Amino acid sequence: MNNNLSVTVLGSSPADTDQLEALLPLLSDEERSRQSTMRLASDRWNFALAHCLLRKELSRWHPSIAPQSWIFERTKTGKPVISAHQQTGIGPLDINITHTDGLVACAITNCGQVGIDAERWSRDIAIDRLARDVLTHRERTLIAKLPKDRQKAAFISHWTLKEASLKATGIGLNVELPSLDCHFANSEQPFSGVANIKGLPLPGETSGTDRENTGGQIMHLELFERADHALALAHLGQQAPVSPSLSECRLSDLLAH
Repeated sequence: MNNNLSVTVLGSSPADTDQLEALLPLLSDEERSRQSTMRLASDRWNFALAHCLLRKELSRWHPSIAPQSWIFERTKTGKPVISAHQQTGIGPLDINITHTDGLVACAITNCGQVGIDAERWSRDIAIDRLARDVLTHRERTLIAKLPKDRQKAAFISHWTLKEASLKATGIGLNVELPSLDCHFANSEQPFSGVANIKGLPLPGETSGTDRENTGGQIMHLELFERADHALALAHLGQQAPVSPSLSECRLSDLLAH
């Protein structure tokens, strides 16, 4: 099988939350239990939407497995993965989801590890308060030099890429975001497109190794600028990057199960 990496996005609207009951049969008992404890209707909706989207897309990869039949586990660091038993029959697949106001997305690959993160450009963010919790000194200096109306988008671009990279490795909260230094490759659009992150520990890394290349693995990062959201993708794989396949899904596609 060829190396593939797919990203699927779906718009999320509060006006559709009355469709929640129609999605619940696709979820596992554990997922239904988790979403039922969420206080806000929007959180319950986005949680169910993202998990159903992942299940539907996985069944596009492997049509012999029904969306509701996928079984997920968590690694020791909490990253969701397809169960080892199920992967024995279909081969390795890595998965990740993200959901925020107005958008849910999932990423799937059969080569390496993947992480995805999204955020609204319009989110109300106190950059002055959060900057030291997210950015390096270099990044803070760079963003502070921008016009005020560009600073929030630059902050969100850095933030989502760092989160996506940690989700790909499965490290999660074990690394502090200000220890990661994000560099964008496109000087004409410095806060979108292909990027790299310095200081990110990769699986199998030992003291004194090059953190950008460990065991033949490279972290490939890209930020996609959507009209209302930043969508950050991280793929940990071999040195040659795999071009992601991006597609849009409609709510009606999920409801037709």
